Amino acid sequence: MISLIEHIEYLMACNDCVVIPGWGALIAQYQHSTFNGAAGIINKPKRIVSFNAEVIHNDGLLAQSLMRRHGLSFEDATKQIAMNVAQFKQILATGAELPFGRLGFFKPTSDGKMEFVPFYNANGFNDFFGLQAVSLPVLQQHASAPMAKKAAAKPASTPARPIAATSRRNPFISSYLRIAASIIVLICLY
Repeated sequence: MISLIEHIEYLMACNDCVVIPGWGALIAQYQHSTFNGAAGIINKPKRIVSFNAEVIHNDGLLAQSLMRRHGLSFEDATKQIAMNVAQFKQILATGAELPFGRLGFFKPTSDGKMEFVPFYNANGFNDFFGLQAVSLPVLQQHASAPMAKKAAAKPASTPARPIAATSRRNPFISSYLRIAASIIVLICLY
């Protein structure tokens, strides 16, 4: 019997939904990055796998994966899927947990159903692999000391000059900017 879990892990890395006919669907959900103001940390975006037992129709994605990898016909691939699903149900019927590779595991509930528990730290299946949470220093602590020094060092009688009056543009830079802008417009139009 062919193990489906490898195929499901591979398909979940490439797709947001993998239907296991007769079992349910694993669905990837994206969560935006979050900011924890108290700790000063920006958490990375996440892709979390969840399970929906109501979606049991055969969309053919898993069967096609079996067909490509093992050279099976569609009928043989669906038979392999059905045999694996029957084995999954037997494992849960005994009250044991069913490990599902690096995605998570299924466990039976007290009401005779099953619950999927995803592994939240399995980040190899998403576009955010390798990103870490970013710790930000609190700006008020760092900005208050230099501002006070600048205010004390600046004489009160010196009037503030507008920035536009003191800065002069280099004519070569402005011509380069115009040329760069026209090239960008031409590329966009093309």
